[in-house]
Amino acid sequence: MYRTGFYFPEIFRERYDAVREKYGSQVDSYLAYTLVGDPLADAVVEEFHALGRHDLMHVLAQALDEGIETIPDAPESLQRLFEENIDRVPYWVNREMMKTGTEVFLDHSEVFLASFTARVLPLGFMTSINKPFAATHRLEESGVSRLRANNRHFVESFLPGGMERFGDGFKLSVRIRMIHAHLRQLFIKRGEWDSNRLGHPLHSAHTTFAYVAFSAMLWETGKMLGMIESEKRSAGFMNVWKYMGYLMGIPADLLVDTVEEGVKIFNMGWDLDHNVDDDARRIVHTLIHAAPVVANVTDPKEREDLTEKIYSVSRGLLGDELADALHYPQHSGQLTTALLRAQVKWMHWKDILIPGAKEKHRLASMEKLFDVSYFQNIKIDYTPPKDVRFHKGDHEAN
Repeated sequence: MYRTGFYFPEIFRERYDAVREKYGSQVDSYLAYTLVGDPLADAVVEEFHALGRHDLMHVLAQALDEGIETIPDAPESLQRLFEENIDRVPYWVNREMMKTGTEVFLDHSEVFLASFTARVLPLGFMTSINKPFAATHRLEESGVSRLRANNRHFVESFLPGGMERFGDGFKLSVRIRMIHAHLRQLFIKRGEWDSNRLGHPLHSAHTTFAYVAFSAMLWETGKMLGMIESEKRSAGFMNVWKYMGYLMGIPADLLVDTVEEGVKIFNMGWDLDHNVDDDARRIVHTLIHAAPVVANVTDPKEREDLTEKIYSVSRGLLGDELADALHYPQHSGQLTTALLRAQVKWMHWKDILIPGAKEKHRLASMEKLFDVSYFQNIKIDYTPPKDVRFHKGDHEAN
């Protein structure tokens, strides 16, 4: 049994002993973060609410675009957030490594975006991390806009200059962080969130789990699809993500430098928490059906064919057991994934062996990414929701 006096949410208790035997005391450190949110960002939301101010996102946008010093009446908590985090560049940020990370992303953007939709997101939502999303209904009711927002954040952060102080990836990281803080307050004010069972709303262990999923597990999935790995390339990719995680409020002792460190945290969180329930199924199917729309496929038959291919690749990456639990269609996942892997490897060797091929490939990738990033001038809404809805007791969506 778990140690006397060490409290953590009920949902993690069934598997605690087995997971602690496997991972040691790191499990206790991880579980301690199930009881806290993001102190710096949460304080900002609480102060704006206490002052009766409803302009947080407007003020935040000005501070990000023009600097906190341009807002003379900025609340103390917002000033502290910028001074202690946003405007303080950690010593480990390495611009040369980040440049390598950007180049890796441009060389393999199609692989990363496919990996994100077909494996990383489904794995993430097969845990209790889906409960806040299910309660807000934001993914169920607007899967297209949510997937666009996720993709845009990812793409903007890896475009050249995206993680500079006034880059779009930098600013989007902070905006998403503040939406999470707003949601925490909303859940607490509503009074129906079961903290004993689920922990603090949008707690730091789950935001860390998402961070290592989007970084380390994304890299691992890229390798599964044929991406060629090197230590320099993975280090650059992870340095970009480490800075993103820092800006999004991930606790300092849970930020990782290597893919291996991130995969270990992900596997630990998965072993504690994985569960394929109706919330997971609804959210995953919504996102898969949204992907062809986000890709701007308008022809109904082409959209249907692409959806079928995504299901097939996802089955190949997740394995039949998880795919069946998610109620995926019965496609030949292994064959489709093998063909995609062969295509990725062919593109790699083509870039190496054919003069000028790499430059053309990278230019074409950048053009596609700009399309993905700006989404045909469609405005993405980062306004926090005004309400949450629960089934009493279990927090699963209606």
